[in-house]
Amino acid sequence: MPFVGRFGADDAAFNCLDLASRQLKWRLGAGAKILSTPRADSQRVYFTASNTVLYALDKSGGDIAWWKILPSRSPYSPEIAGETILAASASTVLVGLERRTGQEQGRHDAGLEARSNPCWLAPDILVTLYDPASDKGSLSWLRKLLKVELSASLAQPAAAGAEVVFTASAVGFHLPKYEFYIRQDKEIAVRQAASAKSAWTWFPESEGKFTIGVRVSDAKDQRENELTFDVANPK
Repeated sequence: MPFVGRFGADDAAFNCLDLASRQLKWRLGAGAKILSTPRADSQRVYFTASNTVLYALDKSGGDIAWWKILPSRSPYSPEIAGETILAASASTVLVGLERRTGQEQGRHDAGLEARSNPCWLAPDILVTLYDPASDKGSLSWLRKLLKVELSASLAQPAAAGAEVVFTASAVGFHLPKYEFYIRQDKEIAVRQAASAKSAWTWFPESEGKFTIGVRVSDAKDQRENELTFDVANPK
């Protein structure tokens, strides 16, 4: 792709120029004044406008790939954080959107108004906040939330031979893999190798108390959770 420049204008248009030829490649009427400096990845360019919308445009032709209404007007540039777009606005809420689709992945309410672009310092986020009561600003450091929960389809105690489905739910992982195991006397027996399947079906063969665990991992992080499950035939 030739060297290009992308910028907004007071006429509510977003422009893309070929800097080598100094010719206009494409132009999009956004319907509102462009407020932020754009950010771009290999396929799309992202910016905010005065209609509180965050736009994602296709770089090759300027078509709108997706758009998202933010909690408030945003003069702050969106930040590319891996597969996520981070967007702060003149509100207390920081929003994370999936880069390809614009689907919301999470939001954080800081309780104070953002006064800067979010800054991605993997795996953490930095953002400046303003407290009108004290007329002071502060730098907020947000850490990535990693959480794993494990649940069983049957109440305890379950009968030997019954079908029990253990389901894991994970927060903060990218393309997670789930490994299920049983822990007995400090020995771990893996019952379902790491895969994209977030559930495992168990048919207990004997009575007793069993520790069922799940280990969730992605390319960078790993967490696990366990629960004690009681198997006892009715008297």
